[in-house]
Amino acid sequence: MPDGEQLSNIAKFFKSEEAQQMPWLQIACGMLAALAVKASLQQAPNPDAGMITDLNTVATLLPYCDAIFIDNRCADLLRTATEHVPLEYKALVFSTRNRDELLDWLGEIEAAADPQHLALVEDVYGSNWPEPFTTMFEAGKGMLDEADLGRADRL
Repeated sequence: MPDGEQLSNIAKFFKSEEAQQMPWLQIACGMLAALAVKASLQQAPNPDAGMITDLNTVATLLPYCDAIFIDNRCADLLRTATEHVPLEYKALVFSTRNRDELLDWLGEIEAAADPQHLALVEDVYGSNWPEPFTTMFEAGKGMLDEADLGRADRL
């Protein structure tokens, strides 16, 4: 493609029907619309950079996940967006409001797992693989040391 045609072809693509059908774009637009309505009704704070990052992350990953655990605000926006327009994703959406459902779902996956798969998991991760790895957050153990904790307190 000649150099002079690159930008016009990119613009042409983004105006195409194919680009409009991208799941990411549909989900992001739905969530942004829900956010705009809630903000205009003073039912939510105005969006900040962190919220936009969260929204883009959810919209990007959701079409390719079996399940996603997101904060309550994003879960509410997603739920509001899907009330008005069907969005293309099959993932189960979990937040702290329905974390028990997440734990039940994970339990179902484990219960349905092939015993050979579970044996392989144990070979790779050890016999204590079902125990949560929380020591990474304790000083002197895992990934954080005293210096890290000191920096975290100052943030």
